Amino acid sequence: MKTHTLFYSGKEEGTREFGVAFIIERNMKRNVLDFKAVDEQICVLRIKTKFQSISFINVHAPTEEKERLEKEAFYQKV
Repeated sequence: MKTHTLFYSGKEEGTREFGVAFIIERNMKRNVLDFKAVDEQICVLRIKTKFQSISFINVHAPTEEKERLEKEAFYQKV
């Protein structure tokens, strides 16, 4: 990806099967104000635009088939 930059939130070891990410064009990287990798399910990218700043939130929430406790633990983080 020579023309793009990856902002990744997840496990660094293994196949990186899980995690969330943003891919932006490399020339837009100068507009990135902040990137927060909360954990492998949540990350936030803040970008400066001409008139304002925009925050993008990328979330991978547990699906309905997951155990109730796992879902409750996720929503307690948010």
